[in-house]
Amino acid sequence: MKFGFLTWSSSGATGLLVGAFLLSACDGKAVDPATKGDVPSVSAGTLVKGTITSPREAKDLAVRGALPVEAQSKLDGSWVPVLVPRARAEAVHVTVEPGFYAYSGAIDRPLPDGRVSRATIAVQGTRFAHEHEGFPKDVTTHVMRGTRGLFTINEGITTTTWIENGASYSVDVECSIDADTRCHDEAYVLELTASLAFVGGRP
Repeated sequence: MKFGFLTWSSSGATGLLVGAFLLSACDGKAVDPATKGDVPSVSAGTLVKGTITSPREAKDLAVRGALPVEAQSKLDGSWVPVLVPRARAEAVHVTVEPGFYAYSGAIDRPLPDGRVSRATIAVQGTRFAHEHEGFPKDVTTHVMRGTRGLFTINEGITTTTWIENGASYSVDVECSIDADTRCHDEAYVLELTASLAFVGGRP
């Protein structure tokens, strides 16, 4: 079983998000802090490099052209097909490094009480994954982009993770105001995931 080794970007900061799939490996047993017994170590698994294939669809030049010029100049340096939201976003930033790319942007939405909530969107793609042969073969929750993927929600951040064209991808959505329903369940992040457009890369 392969698990994504994914980059994560929020507010311009880039870090590492390692295998959201690993959540399913926990057995749920509580650990007594008074127990002095050894806690078994968890292996990160074998790091493998996926074989990347080109998307069947052509690059969406309209979506690509709507990105900032600086971001457009980086896209074709990616060894992973670059997928970005079709919806127009503010504060767009794209990072391309060997083996992965990261996109971040913000989409504002007025709430019924007159406040404006900002959803920070992060999309990541990587050709690397951790292989865990002993883990369950199917830890997916939803169909997304023609395959099975995983949806999670943690502290108000909704996330989808899946594999496409040999690469591991994830989408994160974080809302600035708790009342923003975009971060209450899977509906918005699944809609956003389905809307992603292919805009560059050279697999």
